[in-house]
Amino acid sequence: YEEYGVDCLKFFNGMFAFALWDESQKRLLLARDHLGIKPLYYWLGGARIIFGSELKSIILHPAVLKEIDLEALDQFLTLEYIPTPRTIFKNIYKLPPGHRLIYQDGQHQVEKYWDIPDLDTPRDERVVQEMLVDLIDDAVKMQLMSDVPLGAFLSGGIDSSSVVAAMSMSSSAPVRTFSIGFHDATYNELPYARAVAKRYGTDHTEEFLDPDIVDLVEKLVPHLDEPFGDFSIFPTYLVSEVARRKVKVVLSGDGGDELFGGYDTYVAQAMDRYYRYLPGGMRRNILPGLMARIPPRPEKKGVINKTKRFIEGAALPTSLQHTRWMMFIADHERNELYRPDVRAELNGWSTADVFEGHFEKKSHWPPLAQQQYVDIKTYLVDDILTKVDRMSMAVSLEARVPLLDYRIVELAVNLPEEMKIYQGETKRIFKQAMSERLPDDILYKPKQ
Repeated sequence: YEEYGVDCLKFFNGMFAFALWDESQKRLLLARDHLGIKPLYYWLGGARIIFGSELKSIILHPAVLKEIDLEALDQFLTLEYIPTPRTIFKNIYKLPPGHRLIYQDGQHQVEKYWDIPDLDTPRDERVVQEMLVDLIDDAVKMQLMSDVPLGAFLSGGIDSSSVVAAMSMSSSAPVRTFSIGFHDATYNELPYARAVAKRYGTDHTEEFLDPDIVDLVEKLVPHLDEPFGDFSIFPTYLVSEVARRKVKVVLSGDGGDELFGGYDTYVAQAMDRYYRYLPGGMRRNILPGLMARIPPRPEKKGVINKTKRFIEGAALPTSLQHTRWMMFIADHERNELYRPDVRAELNGWSTADVFEGHFEKKSHWPPLAQQQYVDIKTYLVDDILTKVDRMSMAVSLEARVPLLDYRIVELAVNLPEEMKIYQGETKRIFKQAMSERLPDDILYKPKQ
């Protein structure tokens, strides 16, 4: 900072949220890391700024009025999380990832210091595979620096398995790995985690967990600070609790789905090109009505559950692209739920506006890259990373996410679409890059 001032941020790589007071300039600098791995909130009123890493610290100040932001509430009911920059409280905001806030002489300015750039990436798949391996190894090596015991979450999926493989190749001692399992086979991935642990000789810990969810809800809510509907907070908390018994830092594989096209919603969007040949009335009314009569199945996915979700989402406006399958309340339900005064205050505002704004920023990009960009700016930061940060910190465990090294993000998002999704296969180039490190059972198992 002494050398470059507020431009020092362009030299950073990692996860951070910090405040720096420049006494000589009488200037405050708030900054949040490139991808929003760490949280940072702020409130502005008159000539005063209040900021912190938790909402609960900000609302303690007597100047801050605790008023519900109805637009943020609508976002939560639609998405199960509240996208940046809003919070559940009026006038309290999240500093967006890759941004800094400069406060001086009672004035503030929020500035972007990083975004995913337009890059010309190699078209030779072998070259890209080597680049990915080198970048992942370097990112993991940097994240291995620690003065305290360190380990890794190991779900058995390609993302966490790739991180564990890179850790094992950079460490002379066995890597400590942690997994949890469920008695419902459609959720349980322990056999895959065991296979990776065995291959790399890790010091592996696993547990089957059947927690009392009611008690756990009461325990976890205070760590969230605002409404949050992602059910996977429970296994995330529980695996963090298991890991914290042995280590103080873990590496996680989060981010791989956003970077390499791993979500079913990306595949659904590609399939929708053909689905749209059906008459509009059949897509919007007849098929949704028929599928609504079929109850969901208890397994996590399955043909019936996937078909129901696809038809529900496909009835929504095409401008939303894949985010149609990430929304959980329809307009008719909203009209039944909200009182007239609430609808009047919302005044036609729609959560879809959030997505459409991000799509517009990258309208010159190919469709899949646009969708990845939207997920990185919304679902990744405000659902996935929020979940991992809050649930790990709830047990005083530091979780690091090496796949979200901004260099990997820049390369992956700019790769040609066919390197990521090809004929229904997701994460294609990532699987190829990891083919010498991971068994086929890991690389090509269905996503859970």
